[in-house]
Amino acid sequence: DPFSGILLAVFLYATGGGLIEVIVSPMVEACPTRRKAAAMSLLHSFYSWGQLAAVGLSTLYFAVAGLAAWRMLTLLWAVLPLLNGMAFLFVRIASPAPEASGAGEVRRLFGNRYFYLFLLLILCAGAAELTVCQWASAFLETGLGIPKATGDLLGVCLFSVFMGLSRVLYGLFSERLPLRNFLILSGILCVVSYLMLSLSANPYVV
Repeated sequence: DPFSGILLAVFLYATGGGLIEVIVSPMVEACPTRRKAAAMSLLHSFYSWGQLAAVGLSTLYFAVAGLAAWRMLTLLWAVLPLLNGMAFLFVRIASPAPEASGAGEVRRLFGNRYFYLFLLLILCAGAAELTVCQWASAFLETGLGIPKATGDLLGVCLFSVFMGLSRVLYGLFSERLPLRNFLILSGILCVVSYLMLSLSANPYVV
């Protein structure tokens, strides 16, 4: 069943992507830098630049080779995680010094009510991000009659550009921007944007 194969592939690459994030983030946190928040913000901006490169290069590939050649594109993109895996196998990585018992820390984490609030926040933010990112391309294609290639570039790519820029800007000016105020402003902008998406009748506003 092809659909089962797609589900299995999504499960595997989503698991791998999540593991890479939780491995690389502590590495950056452990680096002897003074501006930890800026370094983490810049690190996570590369998710946006990677998404931008993937969509842009894939769109260019389909424009040249056609949609029927999608299997070869899949094999080409598979080279990147293969290189990542080789890097993790052969590059020496220093183990962080243990700070506390792992089991005790996990029990304390699950006993903190704020943990579940942040878990819900991450779940909703991730779902909203991916939904809007994919929906924008489909809406431009079906709602405004824009070709798929243009819809991908204006939808997914533009979304990635602004998401990456916001992280880079915070990384550059983190000493001048209080984190709490930045988060509050970002939350307000998200609420306004989602209200415009769901309530506006003007397709160009949406």
